[in-house]
Amino acid sequence: MSTQKTKTVQRRKVPRRAIPTFVARGRRREHPGVEVESARVSGGRVSLCVDGRQIEADRVLLATGFPSRRPGEGWLDEVIKAHGLPCAECGYPIVDRGLRWHPRVLVMGALAELEIGPVARNLSGAIRAGDRIVDVARKDWVY
Repeated sequence: MSTQKTKTVQRRKVPRRAIPTFVARGRRREHPGVEVESARVSGGRVSLCVDGRQIEADRVLLATGFPSRRPGEGWLDEVIKAHGLPCAECGYPIVDRGLRWHPRVLVMGALAELEIGPVARNLSGAIRAGDRIVDVARKDWVY
């Protein structure tokens, strides 16, 4: 039996007005887009190894998310223009219920957001998109 101790992490809601106060006092540091290589807690402080350097903190807030812009900028913009693929004003593909953007192009993930909804980028969305694509394959494709 292991005698290893674990530390319970408590979730607390921070009032929105408190965050600007932390920034004004220089108490909050953001490190967007970094990957934590290792972490340890000692003496009530957290030590993170990020990009080969140590960051010490009293608290760490980790957040994940998705950029609001459509993926594939650049190369996909060229394909859209070259093949006249329909897009909404926001730049995302306009697809049918079967996720067809073109008779030979089906999408899933972020590119299916307008049809699948906000879950399109996660596992639930992948399952929904997969079901729709399988339906298209069964009905429309010749094997």
